[in-house]
Amino acid sequence: MPHCAAFGCNFQSKGNKGSDVNSHSFPTGKKRRKQWEDACGRTQLPKDPRLCSRHFSPDAFEAYIISLNILIIYKAHDSSGC
Repeated sequence: MPHCAAFGCNFQSKGNKGSDVNSHSFPTGKKRRKQWEDACGRTQLPKDPRLCSRHFSPDAFEAYIISLNILIIYKAHDSSGC
């Protein structure tokens, strides 16, 4: 059950389904990850640190579509009458 890594934040994902607060994994890129680590205000972080969306301004997010899968099924019409 992920907890928010920000100092003083008590958000945890367990029991918060349906909430408008989301948990975000730390970036893998070294420069951006270091920025997140510094912003957390902690000297030690968990193995898989996450930040909850409370620590981001609304303009920090971009909306995009990852995938749009559309399945169209056509029924085959046999002209032989079978």
